Amino acid sequence: MTSHQPPPPPSHPPYVIEPIPPQQPPQGPGVRGRLIALLVATGLVLAAAAAGGVWLLRPDSDGKQAADGKPTGAARAANAWSLPYTQSGRSFNGLVRGVWFTDKTVVKALPDGVAGLDRRDGRRLWGVATPGSNNVICQASTNAGGHIVVLAAGNGPDCSLAFAVDLASGTLLWQRQLAEDRDNLASEHTRIARTADTVVISAKRKKTTAFRVSDGTPLWTDTPALYGGQPCAGAKYTGGKQLVRIQKCHTSTDLFAPYDVAAVDPSTGKALWTYRLGNALGRENSSVVATDPVVVSVGGGDLRLRMTVLDAGGTVRATLAPGDEERPRLSADDGSTPSPGAQVKGGTLYMVATPMTKHADGNNKIVAWSLSTGKRLWEQQSTGLVKASTIVASDTPDVLAYSSGNVYDPATLIRFDPATGQQAVVHKYPADPQGPRIGTAPLALLNQGTLYLSSGPVPELADRDQDYRQKALIALPFK
Repeated sequence: MTSHQPPPPPSHPPYVIEPIPPQQPPQGPGVRGRLIALLVATGLVLAAAAAGGVWLLRPDSDGKQAADGKPTGAARAANAWSLPYTQSGRSFNGLVRGVWFTDKTVVKALPDGVAGLDRRDGRRLWGVATPGSNNVICQASTNAGGHIVVLAAGNGPDCSLAFAVDLASGTLLWQRQLAEDRDNLASEHTRIARTADTVVISAKRKKTTAFRVSDGTPLWTDTPALYGGQPCAGAKYTGGKQLVRIQKCHTSTDLFAPYDVAAVDPSTGKALWTYRLGNALGRENSSVVATDPVVVSVGGGDLRLRMTVLDAGGTVRATLAPGDEERPRLSADDGSTPSPGAQVKGGTLYMVATPMTKHADGNNKIVAWSLSTGKRLWEQQSTGLVKASTIVASDTPDVLAYSSGNVYDPATLIRFDPATGQQAVVHKYPADPQGPRIGTAPLALLNQGTLYLSSGPVPELADRDQDYRQKALIALPFK
């Protein structure tokens, strides 16, 4: 049996992220700067963008435009486009939740740099190349307050060069290298936790350091001085409305010291309050799901999901009623909240969960909990072969999920009734065996009436050719 061979790359000019002088550092060798626009083999009508580089999927578009140059009517509803995924050539976390929006642009973090794209058709408006010699982007904060985003880059497993990009101007603002700390093994992966104008960046064998977002000024480091000289260390810093960390303090008589969750003063790094998680087996696997309010997934000796809600003073508000769900293994445990697969709206936590009893067809479910009482409000299991639900991060009050399809069954956008969980299909996206690929677990975002799918974990194997159908970002009609 022979596998399908990917189509050859198109002959039109490459879609390039160009340096913007004088802010950008000199370009080193490597794959950076090669964002190639590739023909998408689909059953939809193909039309090349006027500026070149991005191919549009435009079914039934009348092509009309208003005086402001924006598509109208059927054209607005039908506009869809995709951005190719370029292989990084490096080994890193694999999933970067780097998608942001301004009034006119959707901005995507790619291995080679940050690209600002026109919302209407995906044409490149600006680009910032990944700083440093032969580096690729390996982490990003989802927060874009003040139109500034903070990212991290590195060469392979060393991801410790922090930098900031201004989304309004498309320029590199600053870059800082984390100092060495060979004893810091708490941060297995690079994390970027941002609250207001403070960002805390942690990486393996580097000093966990807080910087001012606006100008990159170092503010404090996670050292025993933060804990009154006690032998303590913070890990898993998580940003959002509050800055929160998991911390542990060792003593000479307590080798199995307990773990705490702490709210942190962003300006000083000192704890405002702490809550004792305990020292039972598995507490080191605890993680922060949300910070407004603080919701903690409490680790234990098994894989069962246990979650606690804390109030503004760090006392227990509610314990979320458990079910048969596994504790999430977060592929993008990146320091941003809500964590992947979770959403807080109107006093309710909505979360993607995997049943303890695995289903052979790859299904999952979405569960809703009241954050004030801990009561399970409803749950909805996905159905169909290899079909799983992804919560959509939306700019509307709607509770939405994208149900991934396969090469034969359509993907669907689903709306849930917040109170009952009753489902309604908003849109179906046709299946196409030869169409663009976005991975089995894409990140889904709804913004200004367009559904954006950002690539999930993308395997990069040295002994396999690049799949030219793999996309970094796909824009689809919402209705």
